[in-house]
Amino acid sequence: MSGRHEQPRVSWRSPRPGCRRPMAAGSPRRCGTRAASVRLLPALPLPALLLLWPAPAPAQKVFLNCSDQVGNPVTGGGNEAQYALDNANRTRDILVRHGFDIIVDQNFRNSPAHANNWGAENFLSIHSNAGGGHGVETLYKSERGRVLSSSIQAGMLSSYNFGDRGLKLRNDLHMLNATNMPACLPEVLFHDCARDHGGTTESAFLRSADGRARIARGLADGVCRHYNRPCEDGPPPPQYAATFVGKEHPARLLAGDEVVVWVEYRNDGTATWSLARTFLGTTEPRDRASPFFVPENWAAPNRPTNPDHSNYGTGAVGRFTFLIRAPEVQQSTRFVEHWGLVQEGVTWFGPPDGAVFFDITVEPRQPPPPVDEDGDGHAAAASGGDDCDDGDPAVHPGAADPCADGRDQDCDGVDPPCPPLPDEDAGPAREDAGSTPDGGGSADGGGWPVDVGWPPDAGESAPGDVGSSPAEAGSGELHGRPGAQAGDEREVACHAAASGRSGQGWPLLVLLAVLLRRRPPPAREH
Repeated sequence: MSGRHEQPRVSWRSPRPGCRRPMAAGSPRRCGTRAASVRLLPALPLPALLLLWPAPAPAQKVFLNCSDQVGNPVTGGGNEAQYALDNANRTRDILVRHGFDIIVDQNFRNSPAHANNWGAENFLSIHSNAGGGHGVETLYKSERGRVLSSSIQAGMLSSYNFGDRGLKLRNDLHMLNATNMPACLPEVLFHDCARDHGGTTESAFLRSADGRARIARGLADGVCRHYNRPCEDGPPPPQYAATFVGKEHPARLLAGDEVVVWVEYRNDGTATWSLARTFLGTTEPRDRASPFFVPENWAAPNRPTNPDHSNYGTGAVGRFTFLIRAPEVQQSTRFVEHWGLVQEGVTWFGPPDGAVFFDITVEPRQPPPPVDEDGDGHAAAASGGDDCDDGDPAVHPGAADPCADGRDQDCDGVDPPCPPLPDEDAGPAREDAGSTPDGGGSADGGGWPVDVGWPPDAGESAPGDVGSSPAEAGSGELHGRPGAQAGDEREVACHAAASGRSGQGWPLLVLLAVLLRRRPPPAREH
């Protein structure tokens, strides 16, 4: 015990009407009855009624001191002081949510005086143990400190349990000797213990954010037990959790457009987001390559970015800013890009995979209008047209394309060759013997006769032979061919001459001769 005389604890309950002083805890009621109070109320003015209205009970004041021993190393990394401060802050956050008034102070010398001056109702000095042991224990000095220690020890063991070392009476500790209120010193575990306890060690548990969350939950639960107050928060908060806050992105883009976008989340977990390990990732499905990937801006095709800053702790709103580039499309195309948060190598966290997304419609970029420089009605091929030479109006599809001139005037990709010239020394091709113009057989076969009567038979005179008289020439007969007219003879001769010159008129000559032969001869005059 400290030896200090302790006054009876005064209740913070407001006095009833008619009471002139607060009641000492446990003292008999000496105020008027409720009925008498009610009879007095109508006679009192309104200001007096407001003064007599019961005030809300003040919050219970709990002072949390934590170890400042930076020279005590924790197995695996860190020191006792840094983890003790984190445990105290986490415990404070829980108790504040349940209506407690809390101060956290790491000053070894001044914390007891600070707590005394503030009027704290209870005092905890949070530490971790060392020396080769394992388990949880709580130190006290006064009897009231023992009662407080019992509640704190039970709260820690309900949240985690590496072994119950019980309560220890200590008379040599500054924190317990210099405080006026009930005080205790919880040793939350052994920070140098590397002994395996169900897949973990006490030192690893202290180093993990989830472990410290459970330590804080146990300490807060012990304080609530001491005040006989429910402080149920459910399970300890997760290390990684987030709530979607907002986003910004365009609804429409042209193919190839680039624009800056962002997504915001509130950190609901116990871990601070890291620039090296916390990322916005693609979902639906997870880790797919995004069509909006920008190689020079993104961490990877499935990781647009990490958080903008490294100080997004519990409760902070973190922004993830990045660049997107609209993909090339041939027609209007809708893209729904889903996002989620991932702690690389640990877990995905935050809202469900399909909850956060960008809905963007990408339009194809329109080509420039076609250009017709030479005015021939055909646009240049370079601008989407079909003119292979837009500098020459004589060159375009459908234009005349002279043969073998070394140019492609009709843009069909070919300069046509010229056909071979005919051989003038060769006569007309002869029909096979017995063939006729209509494809029939010989005269013996019943087809057209082969003998067309030209040239004249032996003994007959060809037109213009010596011995023919003008009278005979104008008589309307040809020698050896009764009924043949002079005009016919000249026509046949003309065709023969033309055939001889061109080498290609003989089919007409043959046809004409056949027709003349089949005509019946006219009757002779005597």
